[in-house]
Amino acid sequence: MSSISGIQFTEVSLNEKETLAQWLSSDEWDNFSNSSISFEKAVGWIERGGLHGDDKKTFWIEVGSQSKVGLIQLYDLLDSTAMFDIRINTSHRGVGIGRKAVSWLTNFAFENYTEITRLEANTRQDNVAMRKVLLSCGYVKEAHYRAGWKTGESPLDWVDSVAYAILRYDWANCTTTSVFWDDEKSFTSS
Repeated sequence: MSSISGIQFTEVSLNEKETLAQWLSSDEWDNFSNSSISFEKAVGWIERGGLHGDDKKTFWIEVGSQSKVGLIQLYDLLDSTAMFDIRINTSHRGVGIGRKAVSWLTNFAFENYTEITRLEANTRQDNVAMRKVLLSCGYVKEAHYRAGWKTGESPLDWVDSVAYAILRYDWANCTTTSVFWDDEKSFTSS
């Protein structure tokens, strides 16, 4: 277990399958593809390796006396670009837990996995809270996908998605490297 500013991060144990499934099924996850997860579906996901393996680590986000308020997962650990997801219970959103958790996870990833050169997160364009967290933690918007996130059953139920990343170099030097968005100008003319 490690901590940052009163928040503890404890790796989820395989023995916690039922606890985790109950936790996942007890809230709504508005900014996820599956906003409502049944207990059975959560158990199946866990049993199929959704949380554990050589390429992923999953941590409880705990506040106070072991109160599990969130879950953060680091995955694609065998690639040079790792990814992460974060879930925070509805009743604990908007109080700075996300920022502290993303900051902790960024440090954890770069300090423990030397082969990782980039850490990336994707979210819906309308998930303003997450986008603010990513920016405040030094992540840079690198992609904008039009109609990239399915939100329902209708073929029209899509919103844009965005990708943010932080480079190891930027993390180590406390800087940000901007994206060169206007590179088409070098090969197009009017």
